[in-house]
Formats: sequence, C-alpha cells, structure tokens
Amino acid sequence: ARRVIRLLLDEMIGAKIADQLRTRGYDVYSVVEHVELRSMPDPDVLEMATLEDRVLVTLNIVDFQILNRAWASQGRIHGGIVFISTAKYRQSRSFVGLVVTALDHAAKEGQLPHPGSSIFL
Repeated sequence: ARRVIRLLLDEMIGAKIADQLRTRGYDVYSVVEHVELRSMPDPDVLEMATLEDRVLVTLNIVDFQILNRAWASQGRIHGGIVFISTAKYRQSRSFVGLVVTALDHAAKEGQLPHPGSSIFL
C-alpha cells in the first residue's frame, strides 16, 4: 500500500504552497496557517511533524541540519526532512510553482525521505 504523504511546511514556506499541494491531494499544512504555531522554536516544529507522522519541508537548512544530526546522535527518528535550497529555488514570483512541482514530483517518484532521513530538493 502506498502511504499517504503527509507534509508540514516550515514557517518560511507559505500557505500558497500548502494550498496548491492540497489541491493535488496531499495532507499538508504550513506553520503560518496556524497562529498558535507561528514563531514556534525549530525543535518543537520537528517534534510536532514527527508526532503527526509528517515530513517537514524547510528552507532553514542550517538549523534543521543541526537538529537532524542531534536526533541521529540520540537515536531518535523524526518523520523525515526535505531541505529546499534557496540557491536552487530563488524566492521570486515563480518560487511557489517551482516548489509545488518539485515536491509533487519527489512524492510521485518515491523520493521523499523516509523517517529519520533527509533530502535536498
């Protein structure tokens, strides 16, 4: 059985991307869509994604790589992390469409990270 793809978009990735992914059938929301989650500390965001069995999608590569290593060294397994490189996906008008397409493609090709692992898009 194909597992349902569940995503949590970090604060820097807006609601527009979540919206477009939902229209494509994904179970996804962005931190910015929930007032009570905004400015939640990164460790808590990763914790929440994991508890909800979601892959975390973030532009915040530095901080989440540190967390990724910390979890690994503690033998903890998060729900998976997708790092979006702003060098590759510039935050211009085409950003939303490019990121939606890249995530959709990665999901369909089975390239999204498994629990405990991470990928760069």
